[in-house]
Amino acid sequence: MCGRFYIADEDETGEIQRMIEEAARKQKAILGCDTIARGEVAPGMTAAALALGKTGKRGVFPMEWGFSLEKKRIINTRLETAEEKPLFREAFLQRRCLLPMTHYFEWENREETIPSLLDGTGWEAKGKRRNRYAIRPEGREMMYLAGIYRYEANKKLPVFSVLTCAPDESIAWLHERMPVILGEQTAMDFLHRAEAAEDRERSMVFRAG
Repeated sequence: MCGRFYIADEDETGEIQRMIEEAARKQKAILGCDTIARGEVAPGMTAAALALGKTGKRGVFPMEWGFSLEKKRIINTRLETAEEKPLFREAFLQRRCLLPMTHYFEWENREETIPSLLDGTGWEAKGKRRNRYAIRPEGREMMYLAGIYRYEANKKLPVFSVLTCAPDESIAWLHERMPVILGEQTAMDFLHRAEAAEDRERSMVFRAG
């Protein structure tokens, strides 16, 4: 799944920062404030998203992370069933977006033994530890998460959900799902053709973080 992604303060070409500034200007014009996420991006935050405007021209827009459903926030959508489910179908076919990022985060829940001297015997108790990993495609400093977006009656900004797929074999041990990550050319194709998401980045590297 994808519950956090990260945008570095500086990227090699400065492209992400330009997109953030453009989204910030548009948000300020709409809401009178700039709350575009910089650094770590979490559900509920407003992020810079690349999408096709009403004229079909590519542009950057402020979007909030998470579809609203009753009292829940839907932050991820399975690529395999996005076209079939009523909640996602229209957005998947007509309103796709890209989220620029440096890497995303995933957590591992690991059970460990913890030494204890409570009774003086060195008895070991069981405990759980959460390790966080930063994950990105090999050899890339900037990439895009594939997403879909929609408009909701009670919100002034569109909301997005990140598409997910089966994990690359290099990280399958960590989680059964991962976000759909696209290289630059495939990403631009995805805005015009939903099926371009199948040509996703597959070779992942990770580090503890």
